[in-house]
Amino acid sequence: MSFVILKNICKHYEDGKELVVRNINLNIEKGEFLTLLGPSGCGKTTILNMIAGLETITSGDLIIDGKMVNHIPARYRNIGMVFQSYALFPHMTVDQNIAFGLKIKKRSRLEIFDKLDWVKQLLHLNDKGKSYPRELSGGERQRVALGRSLVLDPAVLLLDEPLSNLDQELRETMTTELKRIHQEVHNTMVYVTHNQMEAMRMSDRIAVIRKGELIQCATPVRIFSHPKNRFVAGFIGSPAMNMVPAKVVPSDSSMEAAVEFNGIRLHMEKQKAQAWMTMCGKEIIAGIRPQQIWHFRDRDGRRHSDTDVEMQVMLVEPLGDRIMVTARLQDQDFVFLVTTDHLPQPKEMIRIVIDGRNLHLFDTETGERIELGEKDDSAAAASSCLRLQ
Repeated sequence: MSFVILKNICKHYEDGKELVVRNINLNIEKGEFLTLLGPSGCGKTTILNMIAGLETITSGDLIIDGKMVNHIPARYRNIGMVFQSYALFPHMTVDQNIAFGLKIKKRSRLEIFDKLDWVKQLLHLNDKGKSYPRELSGGERQRVALGRSLVLDPAVLLLDEPLSNLDQELRETMTTELKRIHQEVHNTMVYVTHNQMEAMRMSDRIAVIRKGELIQCATPVRIFSHPKNRFVAGFIGSPAMNMVPAKVVPSDSSMEAAVEFNGIRLHMEKQKAQAWMTMCGKEIIAGIRPQQIWHFRDRDGRRHSDTDVEMQVMLVEPLGDRIMVTARLQDQDFVFLVTTDHLPQPKEMIRIVIDGRNLHLFDTETGERIELGEKDDSAAAASSCLRLQ
């Protein structure tokens, strides 16, 4: 049995009939790091607050460690929470802030000392015990806030966008720190963010939320390689997936189908191409990740699924070790990455290679992914995820 179970969870407020959270069904395993990911205002913090007991549940069941907790007050749920704001006591030292909950629970001085020592070592705060919050960096304050929850050994630790107030460098550092801490303590953690890169780097699984509904829950690699619909496909991945109106047509081989747009014919992976022969003539949306597009000089070897295309460069954005290029084919813009070995200039023509192996195909009306003749190529997906970083 899963450690945390959300069964048909709904939430609406008395002043409105619209559901803020709609029929959420989600199982969270013991020791798992699960991220609720979605745009601002989609309901992910509301879900977190219902787990914590800070929001009432309109309907549905919430089960933690085998017990129904819908009507159990927050203070009895053994849940820790780290907020976007640090919420530290400014007049207390680091030691006093971390130990505050233990003192409220009237734990012994020996237990407080032992747990305080353990948490400070875990969070690299050994030399900060006598410091006050005003004397700490943003990252150190966030670690103190995290320590204040961890020291109580919560059954579930909830984190509500804890890194959003940090600058980019500190966010990078704390993302790595949170991953390390989870690997050491193995607490069940539920993390809320709108930052898909944080979610990809830290999570065992990602639950994508949109307008109060759970759209897809899967591992980072799976959700990147097999997005359930156009929303997930566009939300996961940086740069975002290129979406192109296209049509399924017969390829040069009478036994295989291809995808055609703007006069270009893309060849798919062989198994998929054969399965799609029954769909010839169908209008679709083709999804092409920037990681599937290469400068022809960067492409090692040639594959059956490779298609050469010439496009006009519209925009060049240096990113350090790579360059993000926006190029146009007729009236369709494509975004992709090239190495710094090749610095294209705006308005020049560039020859690129599109790899059709992991082409994503979506229904034009519903936006849902069309699964037909697909195989789960985890190795290729993991390689694309690495190019995402």
